[in-house]
Amino acid sequence: MIEFGRFAKERRVKRGKGKPDTFTFLGFTHYCATIRKGAFVVRHKTSAKKYQESVKRLKEWMRSMKNMRPLPELWNTLSLKLKGHYQYYGVSGNLRKLRSFECEAELLAFKWLNRRSQKRSWNWEQFHRYLERYPLPQPKIVYALYSS
Repeated sequence: MIEFGRFAKERRVKRGKGKPDTFTFLGFTHYCATIRKGAFVVRHKTSAKKYQESVKRLKEWMRSMKNMRPLPELWNTLSLKLKGHYQYYGVSGNLRKLRSFECEAELLAFKWLNRRSQKRSWNWEQFHRYLERYPLPQPKIVYALYSS
């Protein structure tokens, strides 16, 4: 059992302990927070373990697909994978982790697309021009948990 909820912070301060405990459930770390007006709210962010597993799975997939499929097909599948990640983890307060995952995906794509041949295919400028022409999906909040 952990101490969690509306009055957990005050109780822990009285006993001389730190912040309220957090818990991880369904790939999210749930923690106690307050909004600007001071009201209690439960916040959710992607758990560190699930985030690292997602990056690792994406890296392994990119490694396995680097030479097997044409670039448009690879790019389309990568877009679908990113959309799926954003659909599941796109809850209020988790945009920072979603943007971090987007950056990781772009870095991995640049790395593995440059390894498709023996000589370097793209530099950063060319890669960004390709991203402008064929953009990857942007992270977005799908589930607004705190709207009134």
